[in-house]
Amino acid sequence: MRRKTLAVPVRSVDYSNSSQVVSFFTRDFGPVDGIAKGSHREKNPFQGPFDLAVEYEVVFLERRSAGLAVLTEGVVLDGFRGLRSRWERHVAASHVLEFLRVAGAAGGPEPALFDLLCKTLRELSDAPPGRVEALLVYFDTAALRLLGLLPSLGECVECNRPRPRDQRSVYISPRARGIVCKSCRDQRAYPGGMALAGGAVRVLENLSLGPREDPVWSEVDAGWQAFGAPVVRVVSKLRTELLERELVLMESSGRWVG
Repeated sequence: MRRKTLAVPVRSVDYSNSSQVVSFFTRDFGPVDGIAKGSHREKNPFQGPFDLAVEYEVVFLERRSAGLAVLTEGVVLDGFRGLRSRWERHVAASHVLEFLRVAGAAGGPEPALFDLLCKTLRELSDAPPGRVEALLVYFDTAALRLLGLLPSLGECVECNRPRPRDQRSVYISPRARGIVCKSCRDQRAYPGGMALAGGAVRVLENLSLGPREDPVWSEVDAGWQAFGAPVVRVVSKLRTELLERELVLMESSGRWVG
């Protein structure tokens, strides 16, 4: 069956001398693995070989049984060229693709997650160096929320007691997958958790957990110098617990981002 959709390649492997096997995250069908026959040839229907972190409109023939779809057309809609102009942007975009390779491996259509992907790549392509890491926190937490994996920071995950808004700090346990109040901590230990200052919680909520769809970047930038490092640490731990897997790239290349 012939299908048409928006898609971003998240993995690509050369096949034979002229073709590619490409894994896409698509807006209408979720993850799709397909073969682009002749994509490396001078004349092909794909505007050249498929590149990662590029938004395409693709047409493919869907296989009824298990196997690769056959790509028949591909048109570039947005190349996010700024991602290739600075190393830290490239590393950040690679992290986003790795997230989707893990989280979307067995998923179905996620239009909102696809829109978040394109929005994040677009903002990363123009991002000043000081905002790249905050954009990754924005993507990670917003994506986990869309996947139904992110707990609320407004209440204790054990007893559901609301968090006082004037509280100076909270205790976040990645193993418990959320914040834990003092009463619950007095009853049992939560190894591997960490205290997060009230200012850091506000930065995190502004990025992806608050009522607004978009962060207020002036507020994020104002608090990032003081609270960015602990926010990154806690989101990294939460992401690992919620996905049940560490994203290797950011652990080995995190020194390039920030």
